[in-house]
Amino acid sequence: MIFDLALEGKSSYAISVILQERKLLKPTAYKFEDSGDFHVNEKCEYPYEWCAKTVRDILSNVTYIGHLYACMTAHRSFKDKRKVYIPEDQWIKRMNDHEPIIDEEVFYKVQECLRKTHKIINFKPEANIYKGLCFCGDCDHVMWFTARPDRRTFGYYSCGRSRLRADKRGCSAHYITLEQLNAHVLGEIKRLAAKVRAGKKKYIKNLIEALESEYNEATAMSRREIEESAKRIEELGILTRNLYEDRVFGRITEDIYSMLSSLYNDELERLTERVELLSSSISDGRTSDDDICRFVDLIEKYADMTEITKDIAHELIDHIVVYNNIRGRGIKGKRIEVFYRFVGKMEDRLRE
Repeated sequence: MIFDLALEGKSSYAISVILQERKLLKPTAYKFEDSGDFHVNEKCEYPYEWCAKTVRDILSNVTYIGHLYACMTAHRSFKDKRKVYIPEDQWIKRMNDHEPIIDEEVFYKVQECLRKTHKIINFKPEANIYKGLCFCGDCDHVMWFTARPDRRTFGYYSCGRSRLRADKRGCSAHYITLEQLNAHVLGEIKRLAAKVRAGKKKYIKNLIEALESEYNEATAMSRREIEESAKRIEELGILTRNLYEDRVFGRITEDIYSMLSSLYNDELERLTERVELLSSSISDGRTSDDDICRFVDLIEKYADMTEITKDIAHELIDHIVVYNNIRGRGIKGKRIEVFYRFVGKMEDRLRE
């Protein structure tokens, strides 16, 4: 069936969709159902979810025409288990080893069809400029890069959670092209560089004062929240003791005790973690003057750049947050927040 669909000119992905719609077991699920043996998990969670690579592997497997090939791949060493491909002239081939189940002429016709339908994307790792830097503004999941060199855009980023299976998704794509991201980041760096060039010493002084003010304000808010959390933690201790006494003396049922006890424990755990986080942020202190000077030196260094490279992005930027499209009366666009190394977000300070 798979070979017949391929002869009709369907791509590996199109075949995988058809197999999924017809609810045909994929190889690992079939193996588990047939023998109870599955080397990855105890059970196959998605038995009908075929992927294009599985289909392509089947269509290009010479075992179906009676041949056996061995030693096609190897590990780098006994310590390094990464796979390396062996040149074909070094493969061990046993021709006509067993009875074929696919006609050899059909098999090689399918190989021709695969070459026509398979898209080869010449992806260069350096094209993924913001690898590990882009995060979704709604779910905080890292954004994944997809190269599209044959389209208008060379590539785009989208929320990794939006690409998960339907039952685990829970977020939209937050689609943004590489060109849009480059334009935003480059424009922001240019505006920062203009402020530095207008007066470097004055800019450093103003930045130190601004960060000092922000730190003092954030610290005051954190201390207030810590005090409120400490009071609530004390209240939870009293509530838990009273709840236990009510259970002992039969004033409440076991089910009510279990439910309320679980709620109190969950709240106590959240508050304790929050207090630890706030205390840690206070003890870390504000950005040092040396780090601020280092950031300004980097901005000055790249003031005349015309394009962003992967090295520059990772040297300047700590992370980028991409939000969903903004739509409203007379407003259309995408909100992007760039957090720089040493100093954090600078967007608000550009307006000063």
